[in-house]
Amino acid sequence: MDYADLLQAETGREGDAVKWLERSGRRALLDRQSLEIADKLRLAGVDMFAPAADEPITLLGDLTGSIEESNSTRFRHSLFIPSVAKRDRASQQKRLEAYLQGHQQGDFARYMVITSGQRIPWMAPDLRERVQEFHRSIGIWRRAVFERFGVEVVTRSSEMTLRDLSGQIGSDGVHLHANILYVAPKMPGERWGQFLSFTHKHFGAHVKDCGRIGDLSEIVKYVTKPSVSPAERAKLPGLVGMCDLSSQRLAWLHEAMQGLHVFQPYGSFRRWCSELREAKQKLYRLRSGRFVRVDMPPGQRPDGSGGSRENILVGRTLPQPRFSAVYEPVSVVLNFTSTPRTSDGKKRLAVLLARQKAAQKWAAANAAAAYKVHTSTTIPSEASQREAERGFVVSGKLKERRKLEFSG
Repeated sequence: MDYADLLQAETGREGDAVKWLERSGRRALLDRQSLEIADKLRLAGVDMFAPAADEPITLLGDLTGSIEESNSTRFRHSLFIPSVAKRDRASQQKRLEAYLQGHQQGDFARYMVITSGQRIPWMAPDLRERVQEFHRSIGIWRRAVFERFGVEVVTRSSEMTLRDLSGQIGSDGVHLHANILYVAPKMPGERWGQFLSFTHKHFGAHVKDCGRIGDLSEIVKYVTKPSVSPAERAKLPGLVGMCDLSSQRLAWLHEAMQGLHVFQPYGSFRRWCSELREAKQKLYRLRSGRFVRVDMPPGQRPDGSGGSRENILVGRTLPQPRFSAVYEPVSVVLNFTSTPRTSDGKKRLAVLLARQKAAQKWAAANAAAAYKVHTSTTIPSEASQREAERGFVVSGKLKERRKLEFSG
């Protein structure tokens, strides 16, 4: 689908304001948890913070004019940082959902949970080796069930649950398991029983087939939860999240999992992901819930000739409800300034101004009831105003959301 057509068709689309507020709250919580975990790891000698950026990246809402300093370069790419893991999970889940939509038997995809056996004691020196052996065992099983039963294993998502029950051997420590998504051909009862029996025998540990997939978030997990709720802890005494761990235990987990594939695509799905990447295409969910593949236009790159580095237009996203429940394109800008001193910086600012005016025009054409467009600024809906009054979290501090008001 054409990128420009999607920009016009989707700009001004109004989503669920309540869900958007919930997502904003979860994102703020993950930011705080990420800082807490990174600070603890730094105390143990593991630096999760990326070097300070000399050239900051800014996100600009083309319709709302909202401004947010990007924290995408704030941390190193590690799935132990919840805000980083969230982006990875969202991307993997989107690919997986789109793949299943196009799969002939995607509606019949199932998942199972496979455990690695006994819990691994805290600070065990062989944690990494046990994780690797578990992954190898799943790989061997995957090839075997395809050859014997025609079962296509699509993905593996590894997860660890943590319990702190000092002195209770067998219950205390790390419980390693994997969520497996697979597509099986139609099998009579006896054949199905043979498949499950073969699987149980191969792993020699607890295996549970959970039936057809209802929610893909049950498949694509965090490597371990940042925190657990009182209800979860009441259900399983001693259950803890990463934020509950000491610096030493966090560093032990990080060292064991560093460089390992927590989410592993297999076979046809892996090839499908490679083709998407090589084609330089992105996935976009339409209002119908179906996905389309979109060719992304190249961003503006520094020419290296020593020209102005003000307002370098790195890219532009497809419409998303980032700053409110209304969908809008988001411009990604390097070294943003609303008061450029150079001619190049002013020209690029003019491009941003043109984008905002176009977004306002498209929103008006799409009857975006959530916004009132007035000259060169936009007034958010009541729900968005309440959220703006509450502020948002950047670098661990509560700040009011800034807005860019273009002139000219």
